[in-house]
Amino acid sequence: VFLVALVLVGLSAVYFFRQKQSEKYLEFEAYEIENIEKQVAGLYNEEKSDLSKDLSTDQLQTIQEDLEELKGKEYRSENQQRLKNAEEEYLAAKVMVDLQADVEALFIEKGIIEKDLTLEEVVNLEEQVGQFQEKVVYYDRNWMSLEDAKEQVNDIETATSFIDDLFEEDFVRVDVTRENEEEALELIQKIKNEEVREELMTRAEMVNVALIETEEALALEEALAEEAAAQQELEEAEELEQASEQSEQTEWQPNPSGTGNSSGSTGNTNTWRPPTNSSGGGTTSQDGDQSSNSSNEDTTDEVEAEDPDSSLEESDPEGSDNELEDPPNEE
Repeated sequence: VFLVALVLVGLSAVYFFRQKQSEKYLEFEAYEIENIEKQVAGLYNEEKSDLSKDLSTDQLQTIQEDLEELKGKEYRSENQQRLKNAEEEYLAAKVMVDLQADVEALFIEKGIIEKDLTLEEVVNLEEQVGQFQEKVVYYDRNWMSLEDAKEQVNDIETATSFIDDLFEEDFVRVDVTRENEEEALELIQKIKNEEVREELMTRAEMVNVALIETEEALALEEALAEEAAAQQELEEAEELEQASEQSEQTEWQPNPSGTGNSSGSTGNTNTWRPPTNSSGGGTTSQDGDQSSNSSNEDTTDEVEAEDPDSSLEESDPEGSDNELEDPPNEE
């Protein structure tokens, strides 16, 4: 009985000891799981809708080391699942940190994207951020940043493409207009990246210079055309004036027959010839000229002499009758 009692007491002691050891082990196991869970929870805000503002790379490194150590231990299935959940939350937080860093790297400063950012990069990040929609605050913040980046990329690509179309190789196209230039400037003003804006403004200035040259050439052509038109009008006016003068000369030209009107009597003097001498005596041309001149003078004198007689006859017609009656009385 004594031996049986002693064995029973020993077995009970061993069982009690093991029970105590198991309880202590379970308590320590629970402590380790709870500890790692608290560390992982510290990576998020209280609502677990966003990353913690105090999160640091050192914190992530410490949690990673602790997880690697705990993963080598054997836990009850319940605690093993809790450890697995903690590890998943840690990995998610780590991805979110890296992803947010990638989103922030799209911008050289707040609200201004990198010069060479492409639309494919933005779309790729949008797909990754979309996996964390349950983290509402985190998702909304990064999604808005990506939408802003996408809009800026579109603005740059649209302005660049439009300005490229204004050139043919390295020269401005001949059909480019001021309206095209104004539209290009409006597109450039939408771009927030100063470096890209300056590059496009340089090309827009090339367009402006080309337009100025074209406008000056057109203005010169118009001036030459106006000058040519004025010269043509002047020549036509001169031709009309000459034609009018010729017409007037034709109207005033004397008739060859010498029977011109009174206005053309002066032209008949040029065709006058002296009368031939009835005696048939030969005279020289000089004598003929002298005789013609003398005959002209005599004719003039006769006209002048006749004027007073005619005036006298008109003033005293009765006297002329008396003179006619005197010869019979003398007889």
